[in-house]
Formats: sequence, C-alpha cells, structure tokens
Amino acid sequence: MLNFFHPTDNKKIDATLEYYREREWRIACGLRLKGRDGQPDVDLLRVLTLEERKRLLEIDREFFSRSVQTGTGEADTLDLALVLPGLHSQRVIQMARRVIVSRFGG
Repeated sequence: MLNFFHPTDNKKIDATLEYYREREWRIACGLRLKGRDGQPDVDLLRVLTLEERKRLLEIDREFFSRSVQTGTGEADTLDLALVLPGLHSQRVIQMARRVIVSRFGG
C-alpha cells in the first residue's frame, strides 16, 4: 500500500514517470480479495485489453509507447500497466466518497 504515495519503491526518479506518479494512484500488484462462503478468490487488478491499450496511446503516445527501466531490466510501459476495474460491479469512482484536488498546480 506504500505505492499510494510518491515515491516509495523506486529511489531512481524518472522525470516522465514522476509526472504520472504524482497525479495517479499506483497500487501494489497482486492484490486479491479472499472469497467468502465458498466463493472463489478475486484478483483486483487485470491486464489491459487491446482497446484500453489503444486508448492510452491516444491519450499520451510518447509516454505509453516508451520502455522503462525496472528492477529486472527494461520493459514496455503498456505491458506493465494494470487496471483496477472495481469490485462487485461497481467502478472505483463509484466507491469514492470524495476527490480532493489542490488548487495549487504543478
């Protein structure tokens, strides 16, 4: 959960990634909700669909088409991206009680 805060897991700061880390949630991988009453466990994150990959490239091709250096070597940004679709047919934004935005921009 430390990944909710910038930066905790990567001491080497990448100026391009820093922009996104400051403005977007970054959630640790491998989150799983344990099933109850005989229900199966549910993975909370999933890989991008082809349409989502295309959409991200439309939004910011320069950022999302580049490779990044990870602890295990170089990787494509879109291959590392994961989606947090929500839970029990509710999107994340529907579960939020409020969104706080500073009036001071960066």
